[in-house]
Amino acid sequence: MNNERVLDLRFNGQMDAELSILFNKISNDLKHQFNSLITDLSIPNKNNIDWWVSELPSRNTLASPFFHYFCCIHFVDELVKNDKLNFEIILVDILNLKKVLDVIIYNNNSTVCKLFVDTKIRLRITQFLKKYFGEGIIFFYNSVKLFIAKRIFKQKKFDNIPLTLIDTFVIPGYTNSRRWYGSLWENLSPEMHNQTYFVSTVTKSSISNLFTIYSQLNANKENYIIKEAYLHISDLLFAFNYKRRVKNFKVKKIEILNQDITRIVEECLFNPKDIYTIQESLLTYRFIHRLEQKGVQVRLSIDWFEGQIIDKAWNLGFHTFYPETKTVAYRAFEISPLYLCSFPIPIEGEAGVIPQVFALQGSKMTESVKVFMPDLKSILIPSYKSEHVWKRKSKNDKTKSNNIIVALPISNAISRYVIAMIIETSKKISHKNTSHNFILKTHPTISTKELYNLSLKTLPPNVVFTTEKSFPALLHSAKVLITEASSTCLEAIAIGVPVILIKREYGLFHSPLPEGIDKILYKVCSSANDLIIALNEYLSMSKLEQEKLIIKGHTVRDNYFEPITKEGTNRFMNFKQTGNHNYA
Repeated sequence: MNNERVLDLRFNGQMDAELSILFNKISNDLKHQFNSLITDLSIPNKNNIDWWVSELPSRNTLASPFFHYFCCIHFVDELVKNDKLNFEIILVDILNLKKVLDVIIYNNNSTVCKLFVDTKIRLRITQFLKKYFGEGIIFFYNSVKLFIAKRIFKQKKFDNIPLTLIDTFVIPGYTNSRRWYGSLWENLSPEMHNQTYFVSTVTKSSISNLFTIYSQLNANKENYIIKEAYLHISDLLFAFNYKRRVKNFKVKKIEILNQDITRIVEECLFNPKDIYTIQESLLTYRFIHRLEQKGVQVRLSIDWFEGQIIDKAWNLGFHTFYPETKTVAYRAFEISPLYLCSFPIPIEGEAGVIPQVFALQGSKMTESVKVFMPDLKSILIPSYKSEHVWKRKSKNDKTKSNNIIVALPISNAISRYVIAMIIETSKKISHKNTSHNFILKTHPTISTKELYNLSLKTLPPNVVFTTEKSFPALLHSAKVLITEASSTCLEAIAIGVPVILIKREYGLFHSPLPEGIDKILYKVCSSANDLIIALNEYLSMSKLEQEKLIIKGHTVRDNYFEPITKEGTNRFMNFKQTGNHNYA
């Protein structure tokens, strides 16, 4: 294969820049068609929790490969019809996709190209172990979580108080709500405090860390309910048996471009990549059922909303067991248009797997969230998570700063890709005899040791990992922010810090910036050379040019970040309904 042109169509495979642009264009054009397909598949299973926690109907383009395969079929068809399939070899993930593409190529007389399924031994072994041992390992892990939680926590008695329950997450080092909800807790009245509880999902962590996490939650000044303290072994068994139940789904024949893709649908449905999150979602659903059985009253449910399967389980739980409870989505940031699960579609509203009302932190956010559901109900609330954007950084601090902040993504592979580009760039950046420091901030779920492998053993002196947990503190010391797809981009722009987005030369480009943002405020780079040019421009800006960025950034701030007010908090928590922003 070394001397042959290869088109890599594997999920997260590598594709050259020119083809990647076309692939992304086709993917954007196909969003509505894909949503219609998911709707058709969902209608017969609309009331089934097992369907909604499955990866395929989730429309989570980062977790499920189905949208990628869907786009690959259209992509190859486009190349063939325009006589641009100039490759000897095409690499794919699964045999059923190969069969479909074989037919498309053959029907168009493009017989030169050969298709191969990735057969790396390590990948096959990993898939085998996951398939036959993964569920058992997860059941054991969840049993340990159950035991530790019940040992540390006692089930709370609420004395018939109607509660507000807020969906949140917990990871080592972040065992309060600030990472997800910012200053919300501090802005609640004592009355609200007495009735408000965070419901924590403990993300997968080492067993030794579980004791620390649960102990810190138990001692937290905020109110927490621990799901595992209410669950039974029978709930764990219910989650464990998911794959056995899902085999009963009947998948009707599905065709696109006159090609039968039913087997691809079945492959993605019956062979999930992340069974842990599926089981966690089912346990969330059962937790809500257990609360209802105990007679706990819930007047308001707030979902940290990204549209993932755990969100669907949370909302379907309240839709099923608490039909009178008001449900609200807390959508804290703008998201890539290709992260489809974050943009609701009508069938999800009919099924009750999305909240009744979407709480948005900026007036411009209503435009994007309603792209597939124009009649979606929404309210405007304060930007608790991004309160710092209203604390203007002084001009003197901005001009003196030499820090270039690099926000690394959750993916190890992409983080290493970004770090390699930073190392190459760091050796060539210097302005007016001033060295600039690249401050690397890892995602909270990733340790520095995981990234600091042999290939990155020696970092240049001006490239360092930071131990600072507060991203706002880093951002306010930044001259430039570099990231791949972080929600922090808008926050940076709002305070006048220009953004450089790293675009990989393969896969979907998940730009975190909405359309309409002035392009003077950010640049997209696909190589170290692009990055050097962009940094040279931003680092050599005059004071007048920096002030221009601040002014334009404040327009973004006004559109996407509501200031914190008592009225806004009351509107969100529904303790006092005001103006025209009542829940509908």
